[in-house]
Amino acid sequence: MVNFIGLQETRLTRVDLFKIRSLWGNSTFDFACSTARGCSGGILSVWDTSVFKKERIHCHENVVIVEGCWIRKNIECTTFNVYAPQDAGKKKDLWQYVISYMSRVNGDFIVFGDFNVVRSSNERRGSLFSVSQAVDFNNFIYEADLFDIPMEGRKFIRMDKAGVKLSRLDRFLISESLLDAIPDISCIALDRRWSDHCPLLLKDDHNNYGLISFKLFNSWLQMDGFSDVVSQAVKEFVPDCTLNKCLNLKNKLKLVKAKLKDWQADMRKLKGEQGKEFINRLLDIDKLIDSGTVSADDMVERKNILQQVSDIDKAESMDYAQKAKVKWAVEGDENSNFFHGMLKRKRKQMAIKGISQHGT
Repeated sequence: MVNFIGLQETRLTRVDLFKIRSLWGNSTFDFACSTARGCSGGILSVWDTSVFKKERIHCHENVVIVEGCWIRKNIECTTFNVYAPQDAGKKKDLWQYVISYMSRVNGDFIVFGDFNVVRSSNERRGSLFSVSQAVDFNNFIYEADLFDIPMEGRKFIRMDKAGVKLSRLDRFLISESLLDAIPDISCIALDRRWSDHCPLLLKDDHNNYGLISFKLFNSWLQMDGFSDVVSQAVKEFVPDCTLNKCLNLKNKLKLVKAKLKDWQADMRKLKGEQGKEFINRLLDIDKLIDSGTVSADDMVERKNILQQVSDIDKAESMDYAQKAKVKWAVEGDENSNFFHGMLKRKRKQMAIKGISQHGT
C-alpha cells in the first residue's frame, strides 16, 4: 500500500492514471482517492492487486479507507490512509471517527499516513510541541489497540526547506493481532530527496541469524570447576590451518559447548545423589532430636547440611528464573493481554533488523 499526498485535481484524469502507472512500473494496480479540499491536497492509495484484494472503499475528507484481504497472508485487513488536519479539534474528531469505523468491521487494521502530530517532545525539534494534541493522539492509539511500528533509518520524517524544523509526523500503526500474525514486520524511512517528507516502507522481512553458540546459565559461574572446564577445553583445541579465524573460533566454541554439556550432566547427577544423602542424614538427625540423644556435633552437621541444601536450591532457582524469562519471551504465559502487549513492544523496539552500510 502506497500513499501519495498533494493531489490538487478534483478527480483523476487519464494523464494522472498514466503517471501512476509509470511510477508503479506496471498496470497491475488499483487505487482509491479523496479529492483535494481547500489548500490541502487530496489522498491517493495505490495497491498491487496480486497482493491486496479490495472489497470496499470509503473515502473521507481526511482518510481513505480500503477494506480487503492481504492475499499472501490470507488476512482480512482494513487500511486507513490518513492525512490529518492542522486544527486540534478536527484531529480529535478524526481519531474518534477512525475508532468508530473500526468497531463496525472485522479483521486487522493498518493506519498510516501524515498524522500532523507527534507522540512526544523528542519527536519534534525547532517547533512548538503541543502536549494536549500528543495526549489525544496517544489515547487514540491506546483505545484503538494499535501498535506503533518503530521507525528505522531516521529519527525525523519531515524537514522544512531551511533544515531547522524537524518532526516525525508520518508513521504506521497496526493492530496487535496483526503483529502476532506478522511478528517480523518493520518500518524503514527511505531517503527524502526532493520531498519534505521521507517515504516510509512497511515490510515483512524475516531475519534468521542462526542458532546461538551455546546456552549458559548464570548459576554455572558460581559452581566449582566451571572455569577449569572452559580453560581445559580451550587448551585442548587445535586450530585448523586450512580454515579462517572465524571458523576456528566457531569450532573452539563448539568444543567448549560439548565439554560444558558433559560437565553439567555430571554435576546434575552428583547434585541429585548429594540431595538424597542430605535428606536421609537430616531425617536421621531429626530422629535423634526427637529422642533427645542428639549431640552438639550432630547439630553443627545439621546446620551445615541445611546451608548446602539452601545453596543447591538457590542455584536451581536461578536456573528456573532464567528459563522463565526465556519462556516468557518466546511463548508467553497466562498473564493478561496488557503484559503481552508490553512484551511485544519491548521486543520490537529492541530487535535489530539489520545494518545499513553504503546503501546496502
